[in-house]
Amino acid sequence: MSDLKPDPSSNLLIREGRTAEILLIEDNRGDAQLAAMAFKDARIDNHLTVAATGEEAMDILHDRTRRLPDIVLLDLNLPRMSGREVLAAIKEDPRLMHLPVIVLSASESEQDISGSYQLHATAYVVKPLTLDKFRDVVSTIEQFFFFLAVLPDASYASASSNAAWFDASDARRKVPRPSRRSRRDPRGGARRPRPGVSRLRLYRVARPGHAGPPHGRIRPPAG
Repeated sequence: MSDLKPDPSSNLLIREGRTAEILLIEDNRGDAQLAAMAFKDARIDNHLTVAATGEEAMDILHDRTRRLPDIVLLDLNLPRMSGREVLAAIKEDPRLMHLPVIVLSASESEQDISGSYQLHATAYVVKPLTLDKFRDVVSTIEQFFFFLAVLPDASYASASSNAAWFDASDARRKVPRPSRRSRRDPRGGARRPRPGVSRLRLYRVARPGHAGPPHGRIRPPAG
């Protein structure tokens, strides 16, 4: 990946002149130390907070005296409150749901990967085992989230959490519905039948040897 330079006009950290706040939720002390060393070598100034349990992490996130993290790194295999439960709790909380959550797990199970995305994880990264590879992961995260992507302003997101940015019911009211006269078959211009009503055609079939008027018989159309 080529080195990207932060754009002052779009980079929230540069505009505010502050360090990046990163929350690592990891119960393994060795992995937490690897992450701390990797972030210490990062190009952008950052402050790493480590929570060893899911409960501790949620206490940190609910503490309104703290600034919300810019990104959350989450291990799935946590004692008591699992990483899946932490992810679900974050994404269900209107004040926290905007936070980018990167699952950082040693598991390569398709069930864990798919389940994390179903719970609206921002990304899933298989946890590296060496410091050099951890540095590569941190560098990639840093380049994307702090140099390329535009992160939301936490104070704005918190203040507007009770306001609906997108009102689905309002959107439905604004979608124009076709009039009955405009319901045409796009293939041939003929009017489409209404749902639930079968189309029947009237065929006149004369009795053999009968000279009188033919009798009507209703048959469904062939095919």
